[in-house]
Amino acid sequence: MTQMKTRKKNYITMEQELSEQSQNTANNRSGTIDSEEVYFGSEPLPQENETHQAEITEERAEIEDIDEIENLISACEDSVDQEKLQTAATTKLANEPRLVNLPLSKVKQLMKFDPDVHIISAEAIFLVTRAAELFAQTLAKESHAQTAARKKKTIVRSDVDATIESVDSLMFLEGMMNA
Repeated sequence: MTQMKTRKKNYITMEQELSEQSQNTANNRSGTIDSEEVYFGSEPLPQENETHQAEITEERAEIEDIDEIENLISACEDSVDQEKLQTAATTKLANEPRLVNLPLSKVKQLMKFDPDVHIISAEAIFLVTRAAELFAQTLAKESHAQTAARKKKTIVRSDVDATIESVDSLMFLEGMMNA
């Protein structure tokens, strides 16, 4: 990479030298004319200027190649950056909390125990799973409140029974704990 930058600097320096030489030649023409600078047609052109032009042409070609290489490098870096962003997005999605914690396949198996159920859509499985989680969460919170009211740390069966009897929305569970 540093070689490319050095070549680029050399090219710029050579162009500056060439422009200075042409300015000096123009300045000399305005005043006196030096016999070495006059071209009479029969004499060959100075080789020094031609080789200098050839070197500049070669340097321009190399600079164009260097620019192409730098463009390719920047394109590669951009694609690597895009891959990093995609990886970060995937990682971010993986770190997000799941919508449901219960395994969907087990809930589906439980739903299939009903002889009237033949086909179950993915949305139905998700909704039943989410409802079961919310039900279990509510029962656990209410049971914990009953346990805390008794100034105990462990939830026991009597706490769950008391919760079922005290919460109206859980009344449909009466007698289920006896079975």
